[in-house]
Amino acid sequence: MEALANAVRHARAEHAHIELDDTESTLTLTVTDDGDGFDSDNTLHGSGLTHMTDRADSAGGTLTLTSHPGHGTTITLTLPVPADPASPAGDADPALAGASR
Repeated sequence: MEALANAVRHARAEHAHIELDDTESTLTLTVTDDGDGFDSDNTLHGSGLTHMTDRADSAGGTLTLTSHPGHGTTITLTLPVPADPASPAGDADPALAGASR
């Protein structure tokens, strides 16, 4: 939500693309906008980006930000997916594979 709010509030983006991917061990959320962008290497992060980073850290994940003036911004959140101790490997119904994610 914060990444989308930043795209509208600060970047004046017209479009945003949201992508959600998973593997056995990670869940990755990527938000890319077509806004103004900024020099992410030399700009202090505001409270929104700081809070997003803190929340990712507290969940054992990572938050990365890529932005360049005139080229929009991409924020990627990667979180670990804990193993489900209630369902031993090999017992899963193939028709339901991935249904819990």
